[in-house]
Amino acid sequence: MTVFDVDALRISLPPLHRLERFCKLIIYNDNPNQVIKRRDIRRMGWRGALYIINSDKNTGEFESRFNAVREMRNLKIACNWVMFIDQDDVLLDACVPAVSDNIFAVVQNSTVLNDNITDMFKITPNWANGTECGKTGPNFEITGTIIRRTILDEFTDFVVDILPKLYRDLRHTRYRVPIAQLMWLSLKEFMQVRHPEMMPIYMNRTNYVAIKMGRAAVKYGRRTPMGKAAQVAISETIKKFLKTVNASAKIVA
Repeated sequence: MTVFDVDALRISLPPLHRLERFCKLIIYNDNPNQVIKRRDIRRMGWRGALYIINSDKNTGEFESRFNAVREMRNLKIACNWVMFIDQDDVLLDACVPAVSDNIFAVVQNSTVLNDNITDMFKITPNWANGTECGKTGPNFEITGTIIRRTILDEFTDFVVDILPKLYRDLRHTRYRVPIAQLMWLSLKEFMQVRHPEMMPIYMNRTNYVAIKMGRAAVKYGRRTPMGKAAQVAISETIKKFLKTVNASAKIVA
């Protein structure tokens, strides 16, 4: 879990309590102005295995996730699968199904809450596919997706090596690119070049609730769609980004 706003953990941490027997929680604090201590997390209900990394530099949503993976190796944290969680989202289930060795990720459903803040209080362990609140469908983002650890390590090393090229692509747009979606698409592009024999698998089960309440349209009570110009600009940026990933992956493959 990467964190910038420590107060947001009051949303994401309590539901994780039921998963602590078989999960390890790694918190990467990307806010150098705040220090997260173990007692802060214990007070919010987590009693399982806990690792906290307080960064002395803010690197942003994209790079901080890869920094977290590198810190996992430095701390010698052993695991076979990894899942990213946003600081203000809710993870309902972290069970890993029995899959063959050629599966590199398990995609499930997520429910997106972006209209009514009171829907947050309806999230329970018995969440029934989220049909009564928000919008539920396949989760095509890196958050909430179960990823094989060996693949994530390899992908992290690859991305860190080409970060200047990737940032060059992102700097050419004035719109905020959906980072979690971009990371998932980049991982798939990377796998198609480096490991075409491997694939993700989809399970029709809801395991993640994404809380997206920060948009201006929600803040002012208006359900206005994103402008067409912004959609086109973001789409073009993603295409350029994936083209860079593809070309870079082929250099060594």
